[in-house]
Amino acid sequence: MIEVKFFDGHGSVISTLENMSLKEKNILLDCVNPSKVELQLVAKTFGISFSDLEKGLDPEERPTIENFETYNRITISAPIGSNGQSKTISLSFFVGDNYLIILSKKKIPLFDKLNNLPKKTYDEAFGKDISHLLHFYMYQAINEYFHVIDEIEDEIDKIENKLFKNVNKSILKNIFSLKKTLIYFHKSLVANREVFLSIDKETISQIKKSDLKNYRNLYFDINQLIDMVGTHREILTGSMDIYMSAVSNNLNEVMKKLTVYASYIMVPTLISGIYGMNFQHLPEIYWKYGYFFALGLMGLSVLAIRNSFKKKGWI
Repeated sequence: MIEVKFFDGHGSVISTLENMSLKEKNILLDCVNPSKVELQLVAKTFGISFSDLEKGLDPEERPTIENFETYNRITISAPIGSNGQSKTISLSFFVGDNYLIILSKKKIPLFDKLNNLPKKTYDEAFGKDISHLLHFYMYQAINEYFHVIDEIEDEIDKIENKLFKNVNKSILKNIFSLKKTLIYFHKSLVANREVFLSIDKETISQIKKSDLKNYRNLYFDINQLIDMVGTHREILTGSMDIYMSAVSNNLNEVMKKLTVYASYIMVPTLISGIYGMNFQHLPEIYWKYGYFFALGLMGLSVLAIRNSFKKKGWI
């Protein structure tokens, strides 16, 4: 699917690739999983290598910058998903003098949010130049990391609350899932940082020097995100340690109870064992209260053991 927009001097206008003119100002193509025929049409219309377009569409493409004679390709990683089930996908920007082509294998929800922005805000981005328009979309992609990490932080808070109430395997599963997400985020953000560091060195001719400070701010945002990811990973590691300690403590409590129960039975078993021996002289056997004496002795031994454990704080 390809959506075409351009600026007509008053605001953004939606068009089609067939009806669009290359003379228009600030052309934007949003290409979501385009077909081979659509890619060939884009390549022919804008004079872009078809193989470069295919490479930019690769969801596993690493963040990078490639410079060509009439255009540049910038690939970054953007987050998709929510509720701790997020991952990253590559997002490629083909930047020409008057056009910006965005390629992605899957639909990226964060760009749908742009449709909910006030039209004035959207038109302001279109009405300036390609440098500003590129920053507008890149800002949305990087800013989405903050939203997703906020969601992960909420999930971590839920895990911490559960740890002190009830320990079960689902908690450990959630911890591993979040750690996996954060590992992917860290790798993607480090690679994105290199891209913006390269942009700051004026490697993209379409980006004005006056706009470099805006891209530099995105570089600083990425550094902040990397720190946040590292902090959350450490918190999850601590949560995992707490989980393992809680499991170990629960096991110790179970063993403690079993030991107490075994101790209660141990002395009565000894008493019954003595009276069960075939000694020739056991005076209590011939006593009419001998049976009750043995039972009472067993009961008293249990009470004595219980009181002893209680004084020592074992129960």
